[in-house]
Amino acid sequence: MTNHCKNCRAAIAGRYCSNCGQATSTARLDLHVVWHDLQHGLLHIHKGIFYTLRELFLRPGLTIRSYLDGQRIRHFQPLSMMIVLAALYAWLSHLVHRPMTTHDGIAGTTMAIIVDFVEHHYALAEVILLPVLALCSYLLFRSRGDRYVEWIVIHAFMASQRLVVQIVALPFLSILSSGTAGTVSFIVNMSYLGWATLQLYPSWRAVPTLLRCCMSMVLTLVVVIVVVGAFVLALDY
Repeated sequence: MTNHCKNCRAAIAGRYCSNCGQATSTARLDLHVVWHDLQHGLLHIHKGIFYTLRELFLRPGLTIRSYLDGQRIRHFQPLSMMIVLAALYAWLSHLVHRPMTTHDGIAGTTMAIIVDFVEHHYALAEVILLPVLALCSYLLFRSRGDRYVEWIVIHAFMASQRLVVQIVALPFLSILSSGTAGTVSFIVNMSYLGWATLQLYPSWRAVPTLLRCCMSMVLTLVVVIVVVGAFVLALDY
């Protein structure tokens, strides 16, 4: 007699359904089963996130490239990871008092609006900027062959790393001036971006790759300034 999957009713042979992936042995729910599922779920999330983050800190570009090439079973899904970390940062940031930038020299400008928004809503800014960063990188690295959607994944990985750095740095922000914190953050983020991009494209020469990397950041900033400036002008009229 042929056994059938309780989830999709496909014929099964082995421990897992070849059609939907559900385990072929599904016991009736009781306290033991629920507890086992809870442990398995938490362990999977724990191992997936921490394994992926560890790899992003140790070999970022190689990790991202392997994910794009299909080696995904051990990794936490990058967009989900970014959203989880963004939510965690947003919650923790409300618990820490941070000095804000005084905007000397740029007060009242579009740049001041952008800086103020990023300082107050850093996690949200990462999420909003994701498609813009991906588009700018796609345009500058399109000869490499990676698709726009793949660049969204690439920058979701990189944003996750930045969010972890920001979360770890939160306790120190109350004792650092906003200018110092911003400078350190910029240097760390740009260094990581360059390192990850060099690993992502190991066959390319370093200098042109880093130049394209910097140009993608500049282009992103220009796009943001234009969009925010247009929005401010529209509100004024």
